[in-house]
Amino acid sequence: MKKIIFILFFFILADKNLSAQDIHYSQFFTSPISLNPAKTGLFNGDWRIGGNFKNQWGSIPVPYNTGSVFFDISRGEKRNNLIKKIGLGLFIAQDAAGDGNLSTTKIQLSAAYHQVLDYDEKYFLSGGISMGYIQKHLDFTKLYWGNQWDGNQFNTVLSSKENYKATILGYPEINAGVEFSAILNNDRFFHAGMAFYHLNKPTETFYANSNTLGIKPVFNIGESFVFDYDYELFSELYFSYQKKAMEADLSVIGGKNVSSSKFLRIYIYAGLMYRFKDALMPVVGYSKNNLRVYLNYDINLSGLTFYTTARGGIELSVQYTYQKHKRLSQLKLPCSVF
Repeated sequence: MKKIIFILFFFILADKNLSAQDIHYSQFFTSPISLNPAKTGLFNGDWRIGGNFKNQWGSIPVPYNTGSVFFDISRGEKRNNLIKKIGLGLFIAQDAAGDGNLSTTKIQLSAAYHQVLDYDEKYFLSGGISMGYIQKHLDFTKLYWGNQWDGNQFNTVLSSKENYKATILGYPEINAGVEFSAILNNDRFFHAGMAFYHLNKPTETFYANSNTLGIKPVFNIGESFVFDYDYELFSELYFSYQKKAMEADLSVIGGKNVSSSKFLRIYIYAGLMYRFKDALMPVVGYSKNNLRVYLNYDINLSGLTFYTTARGGIELSVQYTYQKHKRLSQLKLPCSVF
């Protein structure tokens, strides 16, 4: 009965065009290329690789499973005593959701340019662009429709009367962003970025009509502190909106170095993340030199709490940074420590 109630509730709220939200994570800061293309190559090292996995709403009939990987490189040179760096990256994501197996596959290439603004190498301005292709597939035969409700249950023998045009759609996507970052002192870092997604306003619909994706602005701002070498504190704010949809997230995470060696840094992290009017996410983490792992759980606080019993989903991120060349990699970029 709970499943039937949820399905009815879902279709009251759902848009008939079955347009879906963009792939995103509670740990938005651990997937830098998908957060802002200007972050491509904005790290200390030669290359970076990472992955995210999220299982959401497993307690209800329409669970979401999202996985992605990214890889980017950083290269630079020094001209007129000012550092110039470029970054190139690749982002691949796969998302599957619901009884209709709505699947989304996204492949994006990104490039960014990073310029030091002062001779003290404290202030950076970055600009980036990403281009890719998105494909979606939906199995209409596995969905339940209002026209199939016979008064007691959903009868799939009855016609859904849905005049869909296709079960597979695809479109290109163009995104761009900028980011300002700064080393305020040796133990305090700041960054603020703004990105715009779907600049080409692609059409996304399974029906014979026009459903144009609106341009999606994304803003993020963060600051990190290092105390007495052994303690770190990070805060990050995310805000985005698209047409009538809005999302705001705040993250605060603290870390402590548990290694007694000066040459080995092992941090344990704990903190909280909050998505406005939607979820509270406790998070824990671990890092050892260039390897970083975060794990969080979403506690649902939205209108779906009755159906989910506050259970949201688990999310895992892993990131590794490799550094070989010392000449320009010695430059301490004011990038997010996430």
